[in-house]
Amino acid sequence: MAMLQKAMLGLVAVLAVAAPAMAQNAFEGPKYMLVTPDGKMMTGPMQKKDWDAAIQHAQPLQHPVMLMMNAGKMYLVPDMTVKMSNGQSMIDYMSKVYGNFGG
Repeated sequence: MAMLQKAMLGLVAVLAVAAPAMAQNAFEGPKYMLVTPDGKMMTGPMQKKDWDAAIQHAQPLQHPVMLMMNAGKMYLVPDMTVKMSNGQSMIDYMSKVYGNFGG
């Protein structure tokens, strides 16, 4: 069950990050993005009845999240606002090193 919850959280996280790119200007209706543990990704429009069923198991994001991939496995950082050992939040550090993530 924990894997399912992590997968759903990952899906919601990726959707939140990808929504502007997928929708461009305005939200054009329900969309999904599925990310598997080995990094495969599928995206597309969703029928309302499927959205209504899936949303019952979803949680809104409370913090920025990050998906990482290495050696064929996906990893989820569920809260990028946590402080690292140097006192800086992960989102601030990643924004400085890799570009502005809006953190």
